[in-house]
Amino acid sequence: MQISFRMSFQNNSQPDPAKDIDKLKKELSRLNLLFQKGRIEKNYYDSEYNKLSDKIKGIYINLDTRKICSFNFLY
Repeated sequence: MQISFRMSFQNNSQPDPAKDIDKLKKELSRLNLLFQKGRIEKNYYDSEYNKLSDKIKGIYINLDTRKICSFNFLY
């Protein structure tokens, strides 16, 4: 006896994660440049760096997650 099943996933029409990651990395580069030139304080730099890094990590974590809409057995 062979049991088959079909799964369908919810399609979230979200922006391309690669573009979001690229934008956040560019923002990190700008932040680094401002810090290197002495235009921002270390506390501000650390705070913003952590925020941007957390956003990037969050995108990577959620990159492969999808919600299952339905699960049906096919007999």
